[in-house]
Amino acid sequence: DLLQRAQSYGKSWFDFTVLPSVVRLDQPISSYGIRRDNADWAAGFNQYMADVVAAADDLVDFSAYDAFIAMPPPGTVGFSPAWARSPGAGVVADGVEVTNGTTLGDESLYWTQGEIIVHEVGHLSGLPDLYDFAPAKFRHAGSLSQMSNPYQFRGQSGYERWLLGWINDERVRCVKLRRKQSVKITLDSLSEAALPASDAKLRSLLTVIPTSESTAIMLEYRSRKGLAA
Repeated sequence: DLLQRAQSYGKSWFDFTVLPSVVRLDQPISSYGIRRDNADWAAGFNQYMADVVAAADDLVDFSAYDAFIAMPPPGTVGFSPAWARSPGAGVVADGVEVTNGTTLGDESLYWTQGEIIVHEVGHLSGLPDLYDFAPAKFRHAGSLSQMSNPYQFRGQSGYERWLLGWINDERVRCVKLRRKQSVKITLDSLSEAALPASDAKLRSLLTVIPTSESTAIMLEYRSRKGLAA
């Protein structure tokens, strides 16, 4: 929860309720085929999450929660996919349609500070993965976004924080450059955005430089404080 509060400047947080008992399914988890080497793993995962909701329904009032996290026994699920269903494709329980959840697979056993949860909840909030499965899988955004490298917590990028409403529009500057034009850009640190500014006027946290109708360069600055320490 501290990680989520820090990167959102207190605008988003987790309020966990831990179920005090084990929920048992009617079939072994291995039968769902939730493995990366299974091309059809998503279908099995969808059924698994639906079965989890059904099995836990007597113990959980799903109408009181925005999402749920299923924690399978070690050795049964190797990775931690998010479960974000479109309206009408979820599971009805307690008078509501349950559409948001994730599971914590074996990888979460080695990263215990909540990094995986923050990454998967990013998906539930509409953010896509920023990595690929090439040998240099984090080459696009490195560790500057939790949606790129989920194992080193540095928080979401400035652009993602803006999309999620954690950075106000007033702190974002759009600069349209003409050819060979020189512009001075001054940014406040994303790492200290929640602190009172020393200036009477707050500086930008994010600068957007359009390069075409569908692409842009995003500039942000991080000091060695907080999540960037």
